[in-house]
Amino acid sequence: MKKLLCLCCCFALVFLWICPAFATSEQPDEFGNGLLPMDEEVLFAHLAENEGSQIQLLETLPSSVDLSASPYFPPIKSQEMLYSDVAFSTTYYQFTYEKNKYHQVASANSATWATPKWTYNVLNGGENQPIAFNKAYDFLQTQGALSWAQFPYQGGGSSSGQVSPNLYRDWPTNKEHMRNALKTRLTNWASRYISGTGTVITSATDTDLNVVKRALNNGKVLQVGSHNNWNEWILPDGKIISYRCYDDESGNPGHSMVIVGYDDNVTCDVNDNGVIES
Repeated sequence: MKKLLCLCCCFALVFLWICPAFATSEQPDEFGNGLLPMDEEVLFAHLAENEGSQIQLLETLPSSVDLSASPYFPPIKSQEMLYSDVAFSTTYYQFTYEKNKYHQVASANSATWATPKWTYNVLNGGENQPIAFNKAYDFLQTQGALSWAQFPYQGGGSSSGQVSPNLYRDWPTNKEHMRNALKTRLTNWASRYISGTGTVITSATDTDLNVVKRALNNGKVLQVGSHNNWNEWILPDGKIISYRCYDDESGNPGHSMVIVGYDDNVTCDVNDNGVIES
């Protein structure tokens, strides 16, 4: 039985278990925010009782890890003009990675990628609109996922304009594909809450940060949700790190992303005072 860990809204770590289960006209902003806030009662109902029973506690953590280099992680794709980021983070990235790791199959082509179109089109209510990540996990728990080759994703390009309703209302019709999807499903998911109040991460050895690091070192791709507030750091080598963070409690749709690693050797002057501080 496999476990999958992800980081979600309100800085809550979410564990998922995967095992074989055999059974017979809108105009959105580019890269729209497609994450609906989840009811805290739902989140806390899935709190892990004992973190140590879910994630191996390592005495010493390596200085860096990058799960995107794993043969089980799929190539980076764009959601284009649909509000499908939740489906991408939960289904395309997390489920593809964990399913292929379970079956020891490399993410080599579209036949080995779980399609976000399957999750998004079933859960969006026939409209190009945001969905909640727990709905995606519940769906993967009951239905599994079709492959990208079986149900190819199209997002309407990356420029402004009308999006065809066919892109988010199209449904699969191959019953054999849907029956095969039932052969690998989630069996459960649970969360680990990290408070989002004040300065959450205070140092490289912060307890909350180490929870995330341990999960990544246990081979778990993480999911994180945020509100729409862009920030950028420019590294000494000229590379730019862009990220989104919480900026209000309006309840407006946020953005869903995955975390694949960390590097303690990378430093950033986050407050632009010319000093790298702890």
